[in-house]
Amino acid sequence: MAEQVWRCRIDGQERGPLTDKELRLLAHSGALKPTDSVWHEAMQSWIPAKRLKGLFASELARNLEQQPPTSEKQVGQAQSEPRTSAMAIASLVLGLISIGIIVFSCLSGFTVGGYGGAGQAVGAAVWPSALIALVGFGFGLGAHYAIKRSGGQLQGAGFALAGRLLSIPPILLAVAGTAFVIYLIVAIARPQAHSVNIDATKVLIASVSDATEAYNANIGHYPTDEEGGLTALLVKPSFSDKSLAEKWRGPYVKQEPKDHWGNKLNYQVAQPGTPEADQTPFKLWSNGPDGVDGTDDDIKNWSDQTTAHHGTSQGKQY
Repeated sequence: MAEQVWRCRIDGQERGPLTDKELRLLAHSGALKPTDSVWHEAMQSWIPAKRLKGLFASELARNLEQQPPTSEKQVGQAQSEPRTSAMAIASLVLGLISIGIIVFSCLSGFTVGGYGGAGQAVGAAVWPSALIALVGFGFGLGAHYAIKRSGGQLQGAGFALAGRLLSIPPILLAVAGTAFVIYLIVAIARPQAHSVNIDATKVLIASVSDATEAYNANIGHYPTDEEGGLTALLVKPSFSDKSLAEKWRGPYVKQEPKDHWGNKLNYQVAQPGTPEADQTPFKLWSNGPDGVDGTDDDIKNWSDQTTAHHGTSQGKQY
C-alpha cells in the first residue's frame, strides 16, 4: 500500500489526516474496524476499511495464534448435533409390537373361547411374536454398543433398554413353549418305543425257538451246554459223536441272538423225563427292559401257568 494521507470515520466521527502507520495502528488496536470507512485524496468516495489489503492481516494472524488448536474430533462434534439412534427406536417399536401381539391374541382368544381360547390364541401367536422380539432385541443390543462408542453423538439409550426389556417376555414364552412341545414328544414317543422293543424281542424269541426246534429235528436233541447252548445254532459244535456233525444243517440263525436292549438271551434245557420237559422242553427268555433276570418284565417263550418259574433253575446267557 503506497504512502497516503488517510482519513477515517469511526462511529460516525471523522479522524485524520493519518499516515499509513497511524492507520495500521488504529486497525491493530481495534479502534478501526473492518466496517468503518476510510478515504484518501486519490479516491472518489469513502470505502470500507476491510477493502484495504493487508490492513487487518496482522490482527487476524494474532487472533489465530491466540486460539488453541482444534482437533478433528472437536471439528466433527461442532459440525454435528447429537441425534437419536435409529436402531434404538426400532428396538422399542419392535418390542412394543411383540408384546402387543401377545396381549391382543390373549384378549381376543378369551373373548371367543374363555381361558382355553386364550391359551390356544397365545400358543399360535407366540412364535411370530418371539421372532419379532428377537429382531428387536438385536437392534437394542446393537444400539447400546453404538451409543457407547459414539462419544455423545448418539442418544436413545433408554429406548434401546426399553426395547430389550419388552422383547424378553415373548422370547421366554417361545422357549417355554418349545420345551413343553419337546416334553410332549418325548412323553409320547418313549412308551411307543418301549412297546416296539418288547414286540420285537417277542418276535426274536419266537424265531430262535423255531431255530432250536430245527436243531432238535436234525440232531435229535436240543442244544446242550456242552455244545455251546444257543451258540450251537450259529457255529457248528465239536460233537464227540462224529455222526452228529454230519446231521448239523446250520447255521440256524444269522447272528448271535440278542434282545433289543443289547442283552443276550437266556437258555435252559429241561431235564428229560420230567413233567416240565413234556410241557416246555426248553426255556428261552430275555431279561426285558430292566436287564435283570427274574423280574416281571422278563419276556419268555412259556407261560407261568403251565410250568414252574424259571427263577428256580437259572439258565445261561448265550
